[in-house]
Amino acid sequence: MYRMFDGGRPTADFDVVESASTGTTDGDLDVVLAGLERAGLPLVFATELAPEGFPFSVTKAIVSGLEVYHNDPARLGTRLHREMVQAGLAKSLS
Repeated sequence: MYRMFDGGRPTADFDVVESASTGTTDGDLDVVLAGLERAGLPLVFATELAPEGFPFSVTKAIVSGLEVYHNDPARLGTRLHREMVQAGLAKSLS
């Protein structure tokens, strides 16, 4: 599905992207949450999936307003649908 929408888009080399690392996991999480809030996505749900005593953390996070990748074109997320409407590729639902 990605290949359907990537044509002609600019690319970026991650070597030129400035690091936003704070040096701590908690600090990095604060940076990500602040960025999501600035983008109008303040609602984040997260839960720990790793069993107690596991040697590392496994976390599932869901950000309200972001979609998961899925091959079923009938399951478009709200952001993708909005962009498709603006591009004239879909009709508005309202």
